Amino acid sequence: MAAALRRLLIEVDFETVIAFVSQEWFKRLWVVQEYTLASKVEILNGQAILSHEELFLAMAILLILLHFRPSPVTERMDQDSFLHSWNIIEQRGVLRILDKGILLWALATHSGRRCKLDQDRVYGLLALGSTVSGLDVEINYSLSVEEVYKKVALAHLESGDLKILQYIYPSRGIH
Repeated sequence: MAAALRRLLIEVDFETVIAFVSQEWFKRLWVVQEYTLASKVEILNGQAILSHEELFLAMAILLILLHFRPSPVTERMDQDSFLHSWNIIEQRGVLRILDKGILLWALATHSGRRCKLDQDRVYGLLALGSTVSGLDVEINYSLSVEEVYKKVALAHLESGDLKILQYIYPSRGIH
């Protein structure tokens, strides 16, 4: 690990890492699928090729600098884009073992990502797990967004999993 950190600090152009992870497409839901499901991640960074682990370390270094030691490099960073990409890179391992509990967390975490159809917020994340244990939710684009979320909620409740209730937010108009 120390050797990898030393190599990163010497060879990695952090400005190009920031440029890479600040792209708008990191805010799209399909990128979560592509990055999570890739068997091997390689990012070309100038002359260096970064693996997932090295990109993770480079981003962790930038995150530490951003919070504890701002620099001219981090001051030019689009923090919103950076955090969207950090979520994908940081969560890759967790999303690869998607189960129904992680699906709820992933739906909440990635709810702000862009996708063409709102149903894809559920269907796109369901695609990460070949079978999401205990959930019988069939992909059906003829259903409305409300119907899709209702099916997910009912599937959780019917399986005896009440964790979905922690994601219910009170209406702003009710006191």
